[in-house]
Amino acid sequence: MRIVDARLPAADPEALTAWYVETLGVGPTFVEGEASPHHFAFHVAGLEPWKERLDVSDEHDFSSWGGARAVYFRDPEENVGELIARPAAHAELSLAEVETLEHELGLGAYRETNESFTPVGDDDGLLIVVSVGRGWFPVGVPAGSSAIEVAIAGTPRKGEAHIEHHRIVAT
Repeated sequence: MRIVDARLPAADPEALTAWYVETLGVGPTFVEGEASPHHFAFHVAGLEPWKERLDVSDEHDFSSWGGARAVYFRDPEENVGELIARPAAHAELSLAEVETLEHELGLGAYRETNESFTPVGDDDGLLIVVSVGRGWFPVGVPAGSSAIEVAIAGTPRKGEAHIEHHRIVAT
């Protein structure tokens, strides 16, 4: 599965988009709306240049998740950003994860699940469903409930799914 785009609400979408373009060179699509902290990740080839650029030092080992390693950062609207490097090459700075979704469109769980956390998809794209209020790793900021829209490709079924306030479009 591949995440094509994610539309996330922001208090100031233009300023947040500009921050992502200046800081990473890419970002999800931000739209005007009631924002609550979200978590999303981007594939990168390696973490070292990004650790220096973002002034982050804590690297997290997710070797049981396909050999992944990651670093986290906060943006000006308190979203939790992640840069994730895996052994297999992925398109640099393509969206890797968007959290706050559920099983739909024929996608199975990626790993173990529980009542507050369910990863869906594969190493190319993960949709991670969390309960409202669950703390975003590694900072503990509670997950909100503001509406998001995610476009994905490479799913078993095409269509559109609505999960609470969220819209997922599979092409």
